[in-house]
Amino acid sequence: GPDGAIWISAFSGEGHLDPANGAYSPYYSAELFRSDDFGHTFRQRAHMEYPADGREYPYQSGGFSDSDFEFMPDGSIVWFLRSAWYAYTGREWDPMYRTRSTDGGRTWEKPVKFAPIGILPRLCRLKCGITLLCYARPGIFVCASGDPAGMEWREPLVVMTDGDRSR
Repeated sequence: GPDGAIWISAFSGEGHLDPANGAYSPYYSAELFRSDDFGHTFRQRAHMEYPADGREYPYQSGGFSDSDFEFMPDGSIVWFLRSAWYAYTGREWDPMYRTRSTDGGRTWEKPVKFAPIGILPRLCRLKCGITLLCYARPGIFVCASGDPAGMEWREPLVVMTDGDRSR
């Protein structure tokens, strides 16, 4: 992180207690951990519960899993979250979501749909000020943002189509 701390993203397994209210959740959740002692110990900084509602966040999804985050030039953090769980739901394609924190990862906006499909998001902020996001399936996509807050992104460049997959 910008202050020298080490941050990692992870996800919880299905069937856990939501730390905000102690209620059981059958869905996966995304987690951020931070170390202030060079990786000797980590503390949970954020927990992103999958807000299943049957409409915007389909019940059929296994929840949030693969995720990546980036510290943006305006001081915020953007966090991208996968929701597709083929083995759990039988659905190979589900939306990828984005959320943002403006207080060092303590609180987060409600996740919003970023792309209709997408797994394995990976972010990289370049020295020129552009932030790149790569994600996959079906195909591989790269999009760029010059927005210091990471809220505005260009249309994705299709690097590999679903027809390019190895057989």
